Amino acid sequence: MSRSDAMSLTDHVIHNLMDTDDLMEGFKAFLEKRYKVKVVMGTHPIPKKYLDMHSQLGTWNDPAWKPLLELIMTDEATRASYD
Repeated sequence: MSRSDAMSLTDHVIHNLMDTDDLMEGFKAFLEKRYKVKVVMGTHPIPKKYLDMHSQLGTWNDPAWKPLLELIMTDEATRASYD
């Protein structure tokens, strides 16, 4: 499967099987169970390296992500300090 096919499949799953809130809650539950930590969403900015990778993959292109990302998107210098 090519990278673009995988992204199309991912977009389809995200768009059609779950909304963004469900996706984030599922990821939060995974982190809490796997790492035995309490996860609080929106407490620190997205690191630059994460933004760069997700931008290349296009994983945050769906408009449904906008309200979630607005809470944690900061200026470039702050993102770089979290790498």
